[in-house]
Amino acid sequence: RDFNGNLMLADTLCYAQQFKPKYIVTLASLSKEVKTGFNLTASGIYTQNEKLWQLLKTSSIHSGDRLWKLPMWNMFEREVKDFTSADLSILSKYFRRGISATTTALLNQFVCKPNWALIDTLGTMFEDGKTSYIKKGMSGRPTRTIVEFLGQMAYPPREMLEQSGSNEEEGS
Repeated sequence: RDFNGNLMLADTLCYAQQFKPKYIVTLASLSKEVKTGFNLTASGIYTQNEKLWQLLKTSSIHSGDRLWKLPMWNMFEREVKDFTSADLSILSKYFRRGISATTTALLNQFVCKPNWALIDTLGTMFEDGKTSYIKKGMSGRPTRTIVEFLGQMAYPPREMLEQSGSNEEEGS
């Protein structure tokens, strides 16, 4: 298992925060667990931000690219914090369960605000040709979801505008 990509993702998360984005969405092909669990049917998503989850979920429903929310339990964060070696190459030997969840917990240590989501695309990045609307080969999933999400951010649906307006009134 190559964990060098995780180090690069962590560095990218730190860099991205300098621009104070509203949300950060990471796409990565992390683990066989998500692929085994969902096969070709859904990408796993980790986030602690409920509003971001709802936006991405709505985008996935509109696009047809399924997302399934996975838990970010504290036990995975404790495993990461208790890990004392600086040698990332031995992580797979240390973490016996939940590689995808543990990797997410590791990356979450580099995010200052809970405005981040990680979408694990390993199970959906290749299509076997049995899905009627996707050609066999590299699927591009969840690209349509991300395009829909960006569209929602640029041109929020009326419900979102009304909801954010009522939240602002409550806060004042």
